[in-house]
Amino acid sequence: MNIGHKIRELRKENKLTLKELSKKTDLSISFISDIENERRNPRLDNLRKIASALNVEVSELLGESESFIIKENPSNYTVDELEIEIERLKPKIRQLPQEEKDKLFKMINAYLEE
Repeated sequence: MNIGHKIRELRKENKLTLKELSKKTDLSISFISDIENERRNPRLDNLRKIASALNVEVSELLGESESFIIKENPSNYTVDELEIEIERLKPKIRQLPQEEKDKLFKMINAYLEE
């Protein structure tokens, strides 16, 4: 399920209209509609607003189906794309044993220091 479908599903579960979700998020009705209908992709800050209004974590909006598309050149990722991927991975990272978390953070730090 993509982000737009997940947002629509959660909005309906919460018995919210587009107008009500718009008021809770300070995002326009048309913008939310465009997201739900896959005409636009929200930035992380807007995903946070929507998730908060729907009482869920951003990672729930992203779900497993929103896997990151690996690009040839890692420098082509935007900050928003990286932040979204980090949000998606947080629940998985939380489940790792501490030893595995330590290894992961060492690898990330080593990569960033290159």
